[in-house]
Amino acid sequence: MCIEYDEYNLLELFCSEPLIIDEEARIYRYETIDAVGFIFTLSFWGYEKNAFIRLEYQNLVNPIYDLQFKNVTRLKVDDEKLTIYQDEQAKVRVYFKPNFTLELL
Repeated sequence: MCIEYDEYNLLELFCSEPLIIDEEARIYRYETIDAVGFIFTLSFWGYEKNAFIRLEYQNLVNPIYDLQFKNVTRLKVDDEKLTIYQDEQAKVRVYFKPNFTLELL
């Protein structure tokens, strides 16, 4: 099994194509930068069912947060937000507008 996601919704949310780290293993990284310099990154290993989210600011040495999720079953995008599901339960939601906001569920 692989992480379930809609490639077109991710493209629309991040406004760019992913960096393909290993297409055969389904390892991708999406990144977006907001107007004030915050950088949000989503990386996921499709077959290993791992996802990583990271928020950085351009002038900071260390990230604001850098989280790993295992047993990810789905990445869902709707209304300018990304929800990560573990074992079919929503675990974290990231809002993209008006700025990046992380909600642990």
